Amino acid sequence: MVAKHSWVVAAALGFSTVAISLADEPAAPVQLAERVLVPGYSEIDDPLEPLVPRAARTEEELDRIDAMALFAAARTAEDQGDERQALRLYQRAYRRDPESVAALKQIVPLAFQLQQTDSAFRYTVKLAERGEPDLQLLRQLGEYLAVQGGDDTSAIRLLEKAVEVSAKSESPGEQYLHLARLVRVYHRSGDNAKAAAALVRVEDALAARKEHQLDDETVEAILGEPDRSEEMFGEIYLAAGQFDRARAAFERAYAANEDEPSRAFRAAQIAFQEKNDEEALRQLDRYFAAKVSTRQAAPYRLLTESLQRQQRGAELIPKLESLHAANPTEEALTEYLAEQYLAAQSWEPAEKLLSELFAGEDFYGPAGGLIEVYRQTKQSEKLLDVLAKVAASEPGLELLSKRVGELAAAPEAMDGLILAARARVNSADQPLDFGGAYAVAALGLEAKRMDIAQEFFEQAIALAAERQGEVALTWGLGLMMAEDYAGAVKVLQRGIDDRLLPDGNPAFHYYLSGALEMNGETEKALEAAREAAKSAELDPRLAVREPWILYHAKRYDEALAKYSALIESADAEHGSSSIRDIVRDARLAVSNVHVIQKDFPAAEESLEQVLDEFPDDVGASNDLGYLWADQGKRLPQSLAMLQYAVSKAPENAAYRDSLGWVLHRLGRNEEALVEIELSAKEKDADGVILDHLGDVHQALGHADQAKEAWTKAVAAFERDKELEPAETVRKKLTP
Repeated sequence: MVAKHSWVVAAALGFSTVAISLADEPAAPVQLAERVLVPGYSEIDDPLEPLVPRAARTEEELDRIDAMALFAAARTAEDQGDERQALRLYQRAYRRDPESVAALKQIVPLAFQLQQTDSAFRYTVKLAERGEPDLQLLRQLGEYLAVQGGDDTSAIRLLEKAVEVSAKSESPGEQYLHLARLVRVYHRSGDNAKAAAALVRVEDALAARKEHQLDDETVEAILGEPDRSEEMFGEIYLAAGQFDRARAAFERAYAANEDEPSRAFRAAQIAFQEKNDEEALRQLDRYFAAKVSTRQAAPYRLLTESLQRQQRGAELIPKLESLHAANPTEEALTEYLAEQYLAAQSWEPAEKLLSELFAGEDFYGPAGGLIEVYRQTKQSEKLLDVLAKVAASEPGLELLSKRVGELAAAPEAMDGLILAARARVNSADQPLDFGGAYAVAALGLEAKRMDIAQEFFEQAIALAAERQGEVALTWGLGLMMAEDYAGAVKVLQRGIDDRLLPDGNPAFHYYLSGALEMNGETEKALEAAREAAKSAELDPRLAVREPWILYHAKRYDEALAKYSALIESADAEHGSSSIRDIVRDARLAVSNVHVIQKDFPAAEESLEQVLDEFPDDVGASNDLGYLWADQGKRLPQSLAMLQYAVSKAPENAAYRDSLGWVLHRLGRNEEALVEIELSAKEKDADGVILDHLGDVHQALGHADQAKEAWTKAVAAFERDKELEPAETVRKKLTP
């Protein structure tokens, strides 16, 4: 490949003796390359006559030359002991020429050396896609991702590469270890077809272990806990439709402990998948006869599906009632039967079962059902009791957000609940407790009935004892979400004045700063933010508040200085992913400030630094791609970045507009129109999007559509009080 050859030429010609600053203009690496490539060049020689090229270099060629210069500069920085600068230059070189693996091979070990582990993982995935990284590294990262979870896509890429590389190694067992890990990650990600295909290879190797040189240690590592592994293997084969292999795996899983109920349930699952409903029901009867206590609803769902497929749905509730009578302590069965009663609107039997469950320790599940029962049957007193118990516990009403939302949207139910709570305020026999007051207050916020919220938050604070701070924060944040910033300021300031949180807890100051800024009180907001930031060692996010306030107040120079100081202070800290996210967000904000100030090179550099560390960051890819497109430069790379952004977030109107804009810049206006029209369909479309739509229509000769789009753009800009761009677009409407 030409790109790989270019790296060799760069090193051979001594590029490593020249350092290139990241702040150089884009043309500087090209000019430097031309100087270095001239034999015998000397500063004291007469200037050489410029050579006129037969054809101008393409942007792709310029990027490759730029990449060579950056690679050389990285080598120089590394030789001089500046590893952090070297890493950034290597990262930048890679992004200028993503087809080359030379920079990637420098990035990964250097990132690990600098303990930038998250960044090393990201680039290792890219190296695995383009080259052949060290098998030991693949093994370590594959094991880590397979166990940790959270990024199955990366784990699959690495493990697939590990399987490929280990197949060529001297130890065949390595390949099957990686395959076994890959089976688990495929299964976890829901791709059971691939999991089954890989598992067949693993099982075939285990069956011929001598031929495949699998020693006892390797077999043990592959199987882990054999019973649990075999059960998982059965689930994979079942999901993939390989029923004979599923039967065999389940048989091995349950043979050791003679687990007949599980064997019967798995047989029922297989029979159901084979569309043998009579056999499925027969096996389920075997399972139910064992009266197991599992907390698993799966057998009852399978019963439901089997009966429904045979048009016997009317038999379900009687069958469940019979099973419950025979096994009344099985909670999963009780919950499932209660769900069927709720679905059938059989409120009385549903209440009976749910009340029994609600009296136990795990009451969140039945609480949701009881809320529905008491809302539908208009039993306000009982409804208040349920809500009070939930609200007084941890995590409170959050787990029941759907039911709470439905309740808040039902005026009649809300009125009954409020009357019940007010009656208890002065009741000696059944006084209003903290949970009841807190629940009604929270529902008042949800229903946007702020008078009710205030009335019962006051009650809750008076009854809260040690939870007063939590209550006041909930109240203040609820007011902020309702855009009652003045009200939020009063509540949050009260939390500070009354010392409702322990000393050193910055929550009130932090949220107060936001409420004050949104209320137009910038100086007070800055004071509150600085007070919160005194506890920044507890949570680094606190340090971001002050520059955000300055940015929101349009004090851009001050915001830029604060964001830059934050980046400088935290940039060397790579031990915390949350800190890296803060630095990334700060760089994105810095870029935005530079755009507002029309300092586009600085805006681009800030985004470049985000992408150096987070090469797949969707937002930064969009922003940088759009900046380049808007200036008519680096259009091929801009197009690739914006296509990537849209592929990751196809519903994002801004990303589609960016893609449409670069297509317009490339003269591909029919394609551009498709993307920008999709963006402009959004409710309250941005003025920039509508302006772009007008420009594309004009380029296509659609005069009337262009005029219509520009007219809407002017209105959108004026709506958002952006008078300068409104005037610019208005001029396009003038004949």
